[in-house]
Amino acid sequence: MAPLRRRLSVTVGFGETHPVRGLVIFRTSDGSSIPSITRMTTFALVHGSWQGAWCWERLAPLLQQAGHDGVAPDLPCDDGSASFDTYADVVCDALKGCNDDVVLMGHSLAGMTIPLVAARRPVRQLVYLCGVIPDIGRSMFDQLRDEPMLNPAYVKGLSESDMQTRTTWVDLELARQLLFADCDESTSEAAVNRLGPQARYPYSAPFSLAEFPPVCCTLRCL
Repeated sequence: MAPLRRRLSVTVGFGETHPVRGLVIFRTSDGSSIPSITRMTTFALVHGSWQGAWCWERLAPLLQQAGHDGVAPDLPCDDGSASFDTYADVVCDALKGCNDDVVLMGHSLAGMTIPLVAARRPVRQLVYLCGVIPDIGRSMFDQLRDEPMLNPAYVKGLSESDMQTRTTWVDLELARQLLFADCDESTSEAAVNRLGPQARYPYSAPFSLAEFPPVCCTLRCL
């Protein structure tokens, strides 16, 4: 079955869009893009489930204004065979050529991906933005079963899983209430209309690291 979402470039409203799954490189004020050892910090912004690089379009300009560089890769959430390790490979590809001064920020489900990236390449800091903290040796399904981390009402707003284990939001009003309740009406409406499919396959495999990488971490819950 073909993916429900395009795999080619997508415009997310900031920076330069590349024809590789919507990878976005945002530029500094002098017009140059990464990599450059003369720049300030490089931010790698990793989106959560059902979302895409577009969810960072308001944050990226603020980082640009402060002189930072960064990337916002579009993860293969619609690929029923992709694991969290696959997601990590996509992020690492987006960071090729960057130096070690990387702050890697993962939102929500991306908390399962960012430590995998830090185990593959040097980063200065991990930021879990309302992110899931992996449990060594256990799967996301294990954690969801044992830890009440999500509002149980969310399942009522999702479709049944398709042949590639993908779900989509069918109740957009419920999606707005659960995912974007703090946003103004126009922002939340635009966001729910851009939600895409999320495969559940990555949830089934145990977290693949034997230990967390020795990287400074920040947890931010809003």
